[in-house]
Amino acid sequence: MPWKYNDRIIREGRSWTNDDGIQHPRNWNIWSEADKIAAGLVWEEPEAPVDNRFYWSANNPKELEDRVVIDLQTSVTSTDEFGNVMYTSGLKTVWKNQTNESANSQLQPTDWMIIANAERSRAIPTSVSNYRAAVVSCSNVISTQIDACTSIAEFMALFDAPTTVVDGNTVTDGNAPIYDWPNVKAY
Repeated sequence: MPWKYNDRIIREGRSWTNDDGIQHPRNWNIWSEADKIAAGLVWEEPEAPVDNRFYWSANNPKELEDRVVIDLQTSVTSTDEFGNVMYTSGLKTVWKNQTNESANSQLQPTDWMIIANAERSRAIPTSVSNYRAAVVSCSNVISTQIDACTSIAEFMALFDAPTTVVDGNTVTDGNAPIYDWPNVKAY
């Protein structure tokens, strides 16, 4: 419980000392609420949890766009050892990179067929070609949806799976747009 004394969190199971030097017992938490208040304790509502994929803290969303790194001491744009401007990746870049990694991991099991085709003219099954094309297409669609976001709310909506109400119950009806990949079994 977040009880505080002069902005100091008082932990259950630990004794604490007030400004007058009076040490209170470690079982102070069994006191009535009135006794706690009389001792100078104040109840503070805990902050609602935030989704750390999108927020640093309550009312402090992460940046959607990349940002140039500025040296805080000199207020000059930071550069790497080659003189290139350094950037902090925004959520859009982070998730487009994640999307590319997901696409690559889905394509990897059939990469050998592409190599065999290039090196030895080995035929690629139509189902494999179609699946690979679907993965690349989905990757492009997801990246386009990410780029289209202009607010953190729009970006967060990419992570919401579509739902349908069936007989009064909400049922998930598909994948969230950010995870909407083709099923290999369908090809």
